[in-house]
Amino acid sequence: NLRSLKAFVIAGSLLSLTACQELPPFNFAVKDVPVSQQVVQADLRSITVNVAHPDEKTGHLDPSTDKALPAIKESLNDALNRATIFQDDAAKHVNLQATILKLDPPAVGITMVTDMDCRYVITDRSTGTPIFNEIITSQGKVPMGFSWVGVIRAKESINRAVQNNIAGFLDKLEHDSITTNRASFSSKQPDVDLLSKKSKENSKISDIITK
Repeated sequence: NLRSLKAFVIAGSLLSLTACQELPPFNFAVKDVPVSQQVVQADLRSITVNVAHPDEKTGHLDPSTDKALPAIKESLNDALNRATIFQDDAAKHVNLQATILKLDPPAVGITMVTDMDCRYVITDRSTGTPIFNEIITSQGKVPMGFSWVGVIRAKESINRAVQNNIAGFLDKLEHDSITTNRASFSSKQPDVDLLSKKSKENSKISDIITK
């Protein structure tokens, strides 16, 4: 009948539209990461990213989250490198563990919204004591104008939720009490050129005394 024919035409049109638009890849890289004005006086030795145990979850955790863990870890590491918030030559060594507590992508909607919670723990490797332990909450919102295809908007909302979560972690860490102002920290560092000059002067004095 006419109603069945209309439904068939609409379904065919939607399939054609989806086929013409490629699904965006997972892209968790944070845009425009500024160099941090604060420094954690510790050398970051390792980063691990995992999903929460059932009793740790703060909400729905999509079953396929574990497949995105390598990409999330890579983007987290990239953001930290660009922020240069850790001190590579520090005497203290630390680990960073990110545990995804919630990753709830949308099933349907005009504006697609993904909610995410992630706990970030920085641990002193010498003592085993956490020096930073915070849960960062974020959302990724994608309006209809991004794409007419719902699955494309949904996937992009996951991208934005993860990006915003990593950015939120960097901001929280930069304003935490474990950091030191970069300017004051730099002023305390020894002047390499001055030390070299003094070393040469001392060497000349030693030569004169010897002679």
